[in-house]
Amino acid sequence: LEISSSLRVSHLIKWDKHTIWFRTSLPALSLPSDYFSAVAYMLFSRLLKKPVAEKIRQKILQYENQLKTGKSYFPARRLPYGAHKGRYIDLAAIFNEINRSYFNDELKRPTLAWSRKKGKRRLGFYDGLHHRIIINPLLDNPDIPGFVIRGIVYHEILHIIHPVVNKNGRRIIHSPIFKNDERKFADHLKLERWLKEDFPKLLRNRKQTGKIC
Repeated sequence: LEISSSLRVSHLIKWDKHTIWFRTSLPALSLPSDYFSAVAYMLFSRLLKKPVAEKIRQKILQYENQLKTGKSYFPARRLPYGAHKGRYIDLAAIFNEINRSYFNDELKRPTLAWSRKKGKRRLGFYDGLHHRIIINPLLDNPDIPGFVIRGIVYHEILHIIHPVVNKNGRRIIHSPIFKNDERKFADHLKLERWLKEDFPKLLRNRKQTGKIC
């Protein structure tokens, strides 16, 4: 049994020889055992390629919607994230620019913060439980094109506008309408190219030099 630190409710099951690996996320731990009985039924059904009863799907959704709608058993707590002002970039200024350019200044600003750790996978994420956008400090770098940080913040703002939906027992994080709005970002293609070609180079450079240049 593994517990991931993700703030999104997710589960995984794997079978390796004589061992069954089950992973769940931190927010789910506050839900009652009846929820995990239903999740276990669903995961084992998928593992054995058998259909999942609709009543099981509905039971899982009922519990997960309690977290989604704010009636959460998972208490808010202070997490070790930094302020919105980085060494070079102010996330509040980036949010205000995007809010003005794409959303007519209609969005209420969430908590914005730079993570204290430079991750290798995610450049940002939206914490819906505490309504805050967290950005990887790898992007607090004057040598990285401005459209990159703007594009990452824009992407996380879309998670506020288009929250996770449940369909047929599956959580859809990036729905078709989400992806459609994502393409409305002015530098969308440039950002996709940067993520594919330049971001791996940035990680390799960091590994070789021990710092971000």
